[in-house]
Amino acid sequence: MVAHLVAQLPDLPIRCVYFVHAPRDNPDCGAVRDAFLERYTMNYVEHLVDPRQPGDKTSKTARYRRWVNEAGLPHRRITGIRGAESRVRADSEHTHGVATEASCRPIISWSTADVFAYLYTHGLPVHPAYAQSMGGALDREWLRVAPLGGSEGTGHGRAEWERRYYGTRRGP
Repeated sequence: MVAHLVAQLPDLPIRCVYFVHAPRDNPDCGAVRDAFLERYTMNYVEHLVDPRQPGDKTSKTARYRRWVNEAGLPHRRITGIRGAESRVRADSEHTHGVATEASCRPIISWSTADVFAYLYTHGLPVHPAYAQSMGGALDREWLRVAPLGGSEGTGHGRAEWERRYYGTRRGP
């Protein structure tokens, strides 16, 4: 969705970067990406990154900075994070608002309903994971689209959700 917002600004030299978390990427992400890129032309690149390995105490922020450096990317970015996704993000929203020196977060204050309304209004592809709610037992707010497995983000029934819809968990 943020890629769609950026695609509406064709004269700005913005590169859309997808960090592929092999081997743990959600297998449905490619189809959503392809459906979007068939309709919108943009400066799009992918970078393969190594997810955190067992015993690795490196923070998400430090890993992201390393990936950005390895890819030769600028340290300023536009992201799709939302305050509703976690307490840390909500605190950041209240402290920093939409932008910091390093990032612009145009949808930081959007609700889940806002996101789905935007996707619907613009006819954008929706990741199939959002329909995989274990018969409505899981709230879409807590479904993860990528990456799968690993030690991060297993709360709110995500580990069981991944096993049910994607089989044996991959990665560390």
